[in-house]
Amino acid sequence: MSASLWQTWLAWLVFMAILVTKATSRTDSAAASSKAAVPSVPNIITGLRGNPAQIQIIRGDAVSTLEDAKTGSSERVSQKPLLGDPQPIWTWDTKTGVGGVSSELTACIQRGTSSTDAKFAANGKKIVAIIGYSAIVIGYDDKKVEYGVCLDGPLWNTHTAELLPGNLLAVGTNGPAPEDGIWVYNATKMDKPSPQKPIQKLKGVRALHGLVWDQQEQTLWAGGNTLGVDGSYGPSHCTIQGYKYDKSTHQLTESLNLTSSLAARLNTEWAGTSFAGWWEGTHDLVPVPDSRLLLFTTDREIHAVDLKTGIFNHSGEQLAAKFVKGFVPVDERKGQNGELLPRSDIKALGLHPQGGVIYTQAAWRKESGIPTGVNHLSISGKLSQLYNGKQLYKSRWFAATPGWPTA
Repeated sequence: MSASLWQTWLAWLVFMAILVTKATSRTDSAAASSKAAVPSVPNIITGLRGNPAQIQIIRGDAVSTLEDAKTGSSERVSQKPLLGDPQPIWTWDTKTGVGGVSSELTACIQRGTSSTDAKFAANGKKIVAIIGYSAIVIGYDDKKVEYGVCLDGPLWNTHTAELLPGNLLAVGTNGPAPEDGIWVYNATKMDKPSPQKPIQKLKGVRALHGLVWDQQEQTLWAGGNTLGVDGSYGPSHCTIQGYKYDKSTHQLTESLNLTSSLAARLNTEWAGTSFAGWWEGTHDLVPVPDSRLLLFTTDREIHAVDLKTGIFNHSGEQLAAKFVKGFVPVDERKGQNGELLPRSDIKALGLHPQGGVIYTQAAWRKESGIPTGVNHLSISGKLSQLYNGKQLYKSRWFAATPGWPTA
């Protein structure tokens, strides 16, 4: 081949390579643009009671598809909710992923039928769960139990746990004693044999039901009460207690305390029963997306506290109208004294700008306090009920709340 022909051939190859590169770049850009244009609807994680107890994740956009298919319009459905259970995309039960843990912890995981809570953690790489008589950390990809503690003694009725920086696991107690509060564990490595030993105990918050990590302030927020709630200890107020995290020592120290001035008895729902003398207690602690506002649900109502000002808002009707649009109680919630408590006994509440609202609520005067379904409100306010008739406790978005990244 002559030099001139060789140069022509080489120039043609270079020209074609440039064309292919540009075409590929345009295709990738178009795909990225198309992907970015579609809002990401977060998935939903729920713990289901049973033998074995289990955890399921369903697609959030599948719920939206279910709603659209059944209504055929964007009208808000209120009194006639849509019913359906999209197929799970991820499942775990108490027989899964326990090969690497001690026999003692396995027995705690598999004891009982409860699946109290399951939370998005470590940006979705892990799940923190209260299941059986254990608080555990599960790897999302391999479904293995990475760490766990048995819930006995002061921890026997634990309702909440949270993963912290440094792979620490905070577990809240639910008792009335001054020693109750938060036990912190190093979840990097399990001690063998069990039991695991806490590296720190944070005392003072009773009947603790909610833990939320605040990345902005490097603070763990705990929602509970000032005293035991069963009426034996005097008036008990809902309280939100902050604990500042020191990354150099991996220790938490008590910081800001925000305590409600209200203390209410449960004599509307539970008139004529032993629960009538109990005090209003916290059920869930809920960050509002892209704000410094925390909602907290209780035996009676939805409340809020502004972390910037320390001001409480006790108007549940106002808060629901703003943050839980389209809210419908699971049943008629009216006391013998005529008082209506439509937002009472909400065990879990989750807000997400792309997904809407999810909440679980126990039936009126149901002593077990166990909800039997998950309520989903789309962004447009359409109501659907998932897992209708199945026993569960809390359901959450499997995503970080915007403005509240995980540790």
